[in-house]
Amino acid sequence: MSTADVLRAFVRGEESTDALRSLGFTIHGSPGNLSVGYPQRERNAAVHISLGDLACGLVVAWARGSGVQEWASLVVMVDWIDVEGTDNGDGQLLWDALWSASDGDGVSDEALEVARQLAN
Repeated sequence: MSTADVLRAFVRGEESTDALRSLGFTIHGSPGNLSVGYPQRERNAAVHISLGDLACGLVVAWARGSGVQEWASLVVMVDWIDVEGTDNGDGQLLWDALWSASDGDGVSDEALEVARQLAN
């Protein structure tokens, strides 16, 4: 799998943080207090993620329960992940939900409903 494929699968909730480690990322700390070390940057390492992929990942991470804070923290922290469409409407609602989840505040019912709709 390419770097882009691994990052996309991570955002979609199909891969764990181990997949990021396999790319050379180092992840230390616990949710709410994570630090991320980056591997040597590949050419064009940033991957564009659709709002549907983000929505799918949010639904999967929320369903898993305890892992949503770590997943959300990594999605917002890893600057190689560029989520498209988060600047207005449903995208802004989901992006705000990720920030909330990364702070340990949970995900609103409204954001989950929008995520479920966009993930399908």
